[in-house]
Parts: sequence; structure tokens; C-alpha cells
Amino acid sequence: MSVYCPQCQRVVSAAPGADGCSDGAGCTPAESNPFLSLAPSGASPLVSLDPDTQIDRFIVRRLLGRGSFCCVYLAHDTVRSEDVAIKVAPIGPCHGETAALQLRHELTAYDKIKDFAHVLAVHDIFPVPWGGIELLLLSMEYADGGTLREWFIDHRDDLQTRRSLGQQYFKQICLGLRAIHGAGEAHRDTKPENLLFVNGVPKVADLGTSSCASHLTVSAATVAGYNGQDRGTPVYMSPEQFHAAHPDDPDARADIYALGIVYFELLHPKGHPPFGGNYARLRDLHARESVPHLPQASELETRVIRRCLEKDPAKRYQCVDELLDDLEGRTVSPVEDVDRQANAADEADQMWLEARRHVEQRRFNEALRLLRRVTEARHDHIEARALLEELEQRYDQARRLYVALERSRGDQGLDEQMALLAEAVESFPDHPEGRVIHVQLEIKAKQYRQAMEDGLSIAQRGDWDSAQASLERARQLNPGAKEVEGPARFVTQVLQEIQDARQQIDADITAGDFDRAMALARGVDAYRDEMLGAIR
Repeated sequence: MSVYCPQCQRVVSAAPGADGCSDGAGCTPAESNPFLSLAPSGASPLVSLDPDTQIDRFIVRRLLGRGSFCCVYLAHDTVRSEDVAIKVAPIGPCHGETAALQLRHELTAYDKIKDFAHVLAVHDIFPVPWGGIELLLLSMEYADGGTLREWFIDHRDDLQTRRSLGQQYFKQICLGLRAIHGAGEAHRDTKPENLLFVNGVPKVADLGTSSCASHLTVSAATVAGYNGQDRGTPVYMSPEQFHAAHPDDPDARADIYALGIVYFELLHPKGHPPFGGNYARLRDLHARESVPHLPQASELETRVIRRCLEKDPAKRYQCVDELLDDLEGRTVSPVEDVDRQANAADEADQMWLEARRHVEQRRFNEALRLLRRVTEARHDHIEARALLEELEQRYDQARRLYVALERSRGDQGLDEQMALLAEAVESFPDHPEGRVIHVQLEIKAKQYRQAMEDGLSIAQRGDWDSAQASLERARQLNPGAKEVEGPARFVTQVLQEIQDARQQIDADITAGDFDRAMALARGVDAYRDEMLGAIR
């Protein structure tokens, strides 16, 4: 059984019940769970809720993760009529204020974020009396699709998918961090375990630990035995995080460093991060070692990773927009950047004109990026603000269509899915979620065509059982498609006829009627030949 060990930051092999990783380092393999990172690690919490327990407006379904301050449960919100994740922490004189402080600051951090398209949404916080004590409940969006770490593991031998679909996921993760940075927050623990999938869309999660870092006290004893876990995850930590006097000293550029690690891992043929080892070794490698060579990486990919992983924060991308610009081939030189800062008003006018051109060319994503910068530079630009609002409405409309498409893909045929995709594209042609859906549908269409070809080819060889399996796979990939329904029904009918005849042959042999059994067997052979001729 392969598991991901959060302590040594590797996928390891361990038998169920083993006490340590296969390397003998003494790490305890943890069950892969997208919400384990949302509950701070440590001792078991004081309050445990059984399935079907109703607490305030929530009906508990099951436990998702445990921590020293809180538990995370999957629950049904009877007011929102949807499943959510809830953090549950005891508060009051007997339990201290740490949990309440953390959850309240987490909500405060999320309240400042305006765009939750790629950030796990936090809904509300509820103080609830329970069994003579007070509980604090923080409800949030439920990530039903697991973590990026699990996606990495599932696709560790599929570099092509990681380089295509994975690249689109990475850009969406960048958009999530951009929304967090735009709210004046830094994550400081960006890693695949904190990147969760909601309806197939990657979202940045677990902003709570970083948002309240400035309010936590680290004792001398803790520092003496420090392993890095209280301020980040060593494999993904920037050099300044290892040496910062306080956990919240590193800024958003530490997240950009972590993005570089994730991007390297995504593109590495074996899914390896650039640096590995224990805490002390990782601290030295991040501080001094140059970025290892990344096989099969393009010049652009190599440049992006090297700039993300600059040891000096001043030499990295200074914001996520710069990183996205480079990924999309829109890099602005340092000289141009200085000139723009010196001529902000003129630049805003130029960006406004450029944004309008992008709208005319239906490059809405580019227009959105520029319009946000225009309205930041010139708050009185009424036309830019109106156009920005219109595009943001279109963006949200397209996102809702993509969510609907993601939820219904198992029930709709490829033609219907493509029609829904076309409607979303018409609303917002270059929506970032559309790229992922488009790639997914292309992969699905390719798998469908292959299953159809395999089914027909195998049927022509007379292997009816395998042909049925391939055609059933095609039917699942493209429900209701007429071109697969006919052959699938034909093969199923042939199999049923042969199966019925074999049962009768067995019955005749059991009854001692060997002549009839032989005649039926010859009839089956003739029927097979006839059906082979029909399908060819």
C-alpha cells in the first residue's frame, strides 16, 4: 500500500499497521485525507461527535480529521441544503482561547478575500452550547475531490497528463494565491496537501494557521526542539522561512517559492521535488543549493522554476501576476516595469485601451487582469470599473456553467457536454476553468474513441467478452451515444445467445443426450461465424 508521509514528505510503502516508513526513519504513515491538514496536528480533541448527531443546523456525517484544538467533520448544513466541512473546537475557561483565536482569525482572513473561485470558501462561525460546554463551529466548503497530493500519486506514471491538465491546475492554484495575496494575506504553507479539489476545481485551503501566526507564542522549549512544522512544511519552505525571527515575517514571496517547488514536482518525470531530506538538510539545501536540472523541461518552464526558487526574495517574482505573465509568455522586463511605475497615470490609460482591444478580441481573461490594474491605479475611472463589473459577472456565469458541467458529466453524453462547454465559452471564452474542462473532455473523447475502436476490433476477432467490456467502457464515457448503443446491444445479444446455448449443451450432457449436445455445439459454431461475418 502506498501512502504519503507528511513528516518525511515522500510517498512510502508500508504494510497496514506498520510503525514507520519503509526507510526506517520512524515516521508514521498517515491516511490520505484532504481535510487532515485543516485540523492542527496533536493530541485527540476533547469533544467527539458521532455520525447522525445534530448540532445546531448541522447533521454530522463522519469525521474527516483530528487535531490538538479541533476536529473537522463532514456535515450536512440544513440551512444551505448542502454538505459542508465544519471545524469543531471546545472553548471556555477550561479549554483556553487558542482554538477560538485561531478559528476567529481564520474567518477574519477569509472575510477579506473577494474571489473564491480557487480558494476554499469559509461560510460562517457559530458558538453552540453542547453538553454543558461551549463549542465553536467554523463551516466551510467541502472538498469532495481529494488533494493535489492524491492527484500527483494517481498520475505519478502519467507525465503527459501532469504536463497538460496539471499545468492548468497549477495556473488555477496561482489564481487562488493571487486572491489571498490581494486580501493582504500570505499563506506560508502552500503544498499539495493544502490544495483541494471541489467539483474538479483546485482550491487553496488551510489559511487559518498562517492567518493567526502573529497571535501564537512559541516557547523556548519549542524552539529548541523545532522541526519546522509550526511555520510551514520544510520541503516547500523558502530560505527566509527557516531563519525568520517570527512565523509571520515571510511575505507572499514565500508562497511564490513554494509554488516553484510544486511546479517542479508537477513536471518532474518521477514527481520528485527539487530537495529532500531531514529538516537540517532541507534548511541547508534551500539556502545554498542551486535548483537541480529538470529533465524534459522547456526553456520557459526552467526559467519560471528558477525565478520562483531564487534564494533572495527580491529576485523572485514579486507577485503572482508576474508569475502568470511569464507562464503565458507575457513577461514585462524590469526596465519596462520601472518606467510603468514612474508613469502610473499614462500606463493606466494605455492599459485601458489595451483592455478594450482584448475585449474586442474576446480575450476576457487578459482584459480582466488589465482592468483590475487600471481600477487600482485610477479609482475614478468609471468606464473601466463598469467594464470590470460586466466581465466579472460573465466570469461568474461561466464558472457556474463549468460547475454544472463538472457535476453532470457522468450522466451526459459527450455531445451534450460539448454544447454546455460552448455556452460557457460564449459567456467567457478564456475562463481558466474552461481550459481544464476542455483538456478533460479531450482526454475523455480520446478514451471513448479508443474504447470504440478496441471494442469493434476485438469483436471482429470473435472475443465477445472483451469486446463487450470495451464497448461498455465506451458507453460509460459517452452515455446515450447512438454509435456505441448499436454495437453494444449486438455484442450483448450475441453473448447472451451463446451463453444460453452453452447452458442447454451442459443440460443435455447431464441428461445423457449427447447427440443433441453435439448438434447444439455445431449450431453455436455456425452462429459465431455468422455473427463474425455480420460485424465485419
